[in-house]
Amino acid sequence: MGYILSFVSGAILGLADDFIARKLIKPAPAQRAAIVAFLTGFAFLGLAMNVPQILSLIEKCGLVAILVFASLCDIDKGIIPNGAVLAAIYWWLLYMLVPGGDDFQTFVTNSIGGIIIGAFLLVMTIYIEHKHGGNVLGGGDIKLIFAVSLYLGPIVGLLNLILMCIAGLIYARIIKKEKFPLAPPLACATFVNLLIGDGIVNLYKTVLNTYF
Repeated sequence: MGYILSFVSGAILGLADDFIARKLIKPAPAQRAAIVAFLTGFAFLGLAMNVPQILSLIEKCGLVAILVFASLCDIDKGIIPNGAVLAAIYWWLLYMLVPGGDDFQTFVTNSIGGIIIGAFLLVMTIYIEHKHGGNVLGGGDIKLIFAVSLYLGPIVGLLNLILMCIAGLIYARIIKKEKFPLAPPLACATFVNLLIGDGIVNLYKTVLNTYF
């Protein structure tokens, strides 16, 4: 019953994301709403099957819903609304403040990690654009990556950048364009890391401790 509720909740929020994006940005094909609802419901179901702690599950599902909305806006208009970034940050802060959320040490570690990752991307973007021209990352992309890194922490946040690049290359091949919205690859990478990011890092540490 809980899994069904998770899927239905995700589908409803997916429909809401698509509806708001249509109103704020531009109309889209009618069938997109069904696709978004199914994918969001499937994401919620996957999280429900892998995250036993209810508060953590709510936190992660909220982030997924925000990333779905940001992805729709980025696909439709090439922008990531500041409201989506702020919603992600406020949702994380709310989880940190409620009883049963993460401890203060995690708050500090993830905050520092998010700032470092965001600052690194900003500096690299300015440097590359100054040297070679063109548009590497938009301000909305950097802000959204910063917000996501608050949830993942510094180590998984760096892993998220790698997976985002891989997802971006695959996405570019699918749509057959060199320039593409970054929010969808970021959302896919983040979903994977919300499911198994800590497991990947722990496996990496185990391999290092075993062979080095």
